[in-house]
Amino acid sequence: MKALLSLMFALAVLQSPGQSGQGTISGRVTRPGGTEGISGVDILLVGPLTGSAANAAASNPLMIAEIAEGASAPQARIATDGDGRFVFRNLASGQYTVRAQEEGHFSAAPGVTGAPVSMVTASAIVSSGSAASEIQLTMVRGGTISGRVRDATGQPAPGLQVVTYQIGYRDGHEVLGATSTRTTDDRGEYRIFWLFPGEYYLAASPLRSATETVRTYYPGVTDFKSTLLVPVPDGADVSGMDFNLRTTPVFKITGRIVSSLPVISNPSRPASPTFYLLPRDAGFPIAPTFPASQNHSMVPGEFEIQGVVPSSYDLVATVPDSSGRPYPGRVQVEVGGRDVEGVTVTIRPGVEVKARVFLDGKQIPLSPPAPVQVSAPIQFLNPQGGIAPPPPPPPPAPPAGTFLTSAGTLARVFLRSKEIYPQLFESSASGNMTSDSTGAYVWSGVPEGAYSIQLSGAPANSYVADVRERGASVYDTGFRVGDRGDVVIDVMISSGAKSIRGVVRDAAGKPVASATVVLVPPMARRQNTALYKMTRTSLSGEFTLSNVAPGDYKLFAWEGIPNSAYLNGAFMEKYEAHGQAIILGSGESTFDVKVISTERNR
Repeated sequence: MKALLSLMFALAVLQSPGQSGQGTISGRVTRPGGTEGISGVDILLVGPLTGSAANAAASNPLMIAEIAEGASAPQARIATDGDGRFVFRNLASGQYTVRAQEEGHFSAAPGVTGAPVSMVTASAIVSSGSAASEIQLTMVRGGTISGRVRDATGQPAPGLQVVTYQIGYRDGHEVLGATSTRTTDDRGEYRIFWLFPGEYYLAASPLRSATETVRTYYPGVTDFKSTLLVPVPDGADVSGMDFNLRTTPVFKITGRIVSSLPVISNPSRPASPTFYLLPRDAGFPIAPTFPASQNHSMVPGEFEIQGVVPSSYDLVATVPDSSGRPYPGRVQVEVGGRDVEGVTVTIRPGVEVKARVFLDGKQIPLSPPAPVQVSAPIQFLNPQGGIAPPPPPPPPAPPAGTFLTSAGTLARVFLRSKEIYPQLFESSASGNMTSDSTGAYVWSGVPEGAYSIQLSGAPANSYVADVRERGASVYDTGFRVGDRGDVVIDVMISSGAKSIRGVVRDAAGKPVASATVVLVPPMARRQNTALYKMTRTSLSGEFTLSNVAPGDYKLFAWEGIPNSAYLNGAFMEKYEAHGQAIILGSGESTFDVKVISTERNR
């Protein structure tokens, strides 16, 4: 009855008065393999679409419901039958979008960022009096992981959070990101459902007690390198994932802060510092966030951080600088089998970093800060007497640290931290920026650390050829700010950049829309993220990469890939053989690129 009502609603909505709607759109929703249909799937049909709504639906079909709402486009819904089939009849001619969505199901192909998508879409064209081709949609069913968690004594652990994790990426670093969370019941049992098919890490979040219960990974280990991945196939119920929590002695770190930054607050009530304890273990994925550690000391200028698991850490303390931004100092701390006492975190004023930009050997002056505008109008007398209108104001000055390209666009120079957790260092470094009288870009008060200079919006047909400090190239490695004093960096831009055009195709030779195309530098230079170029294909599978430096590269294309995963060496190792080696010489180059399928990517 529900399906019949939905179909009647479709017929009523999609055929406008006066239209001889005789076209049909039919299709089937199946599991991978195409043999088993999925019943009860909610099918949304939107159309006919015209103008900007049609363009928006073609470029972003996952937003079709919102597009239809904004454009007041006709909509209809129906549920698939027992064999996964659906049909819409009496349709007017035009462009349509079909969306399938069902609770606990996903598109078989992840999105362009590699994240699961809870719906699948397709477009169809209806010609007058004819049927569109049958639409084949594939969905996978989410799986479950269940089991029991016991405490260190073997008793059930109720009220405990159990979390599934997967590896993501940020700036090339592996990030351990939570995907689902459930709480154990009174028997210590948990069940995590609707998991996109794939592999997961499983862990119980830490509890506090006299002996610290630390985050414990399945099958009952605290060392991430010893944990086991739990595979979850399509629609599988993975049960029996039982493990016991582990305990370990924990310790505290105590010490003091010594800051020589200018005092900007009441000396009798200094601003409270904030502390961050960052693991240094290169074999452990970084956390997506870094919560501050609580200071248990009540003595001004001193700190006590409790509940620290033995490991190697960077202890970072931040205090407000003269502009109120958090300014960091840090010290390396090794926590072994006892408390660590007498630690001193020294916070020193930063140094000045100056960047000069050259195009084909000639310096390009960067824009100084805009002058202060006079708010009161100025009146002028004309020769005939009376008040003449003021002359038009001068055009606004470009923002500080930018320069105008020959095309009239703005290019900008950035100072970027190369630390694993860059936010703690970029906030104060990038905030104090200006230009000097020579046209150089100046950052004052840059804290100690590793940095790089990057350029956004390079002039047309140009590329960054090198970045130098004291005549030596630091383009690939970056540079360090420390006790050496002020730093002067030269950014060398050259004309003669190359362009790449091409089409991404699947195994059958058909163009692939929304594929991620990445141009990757040679192995010896892959630590330089500025050398990578990334774009996505158009609806016709076409792509363009501009302002590319001449040289050797590999060209890759993925149906879906996690954000910035291509910057990670371990990730790229799996796909190295699928890259297309190219040499960019003179002029423009055109390539056909075979897409790396979602199945292989998983």
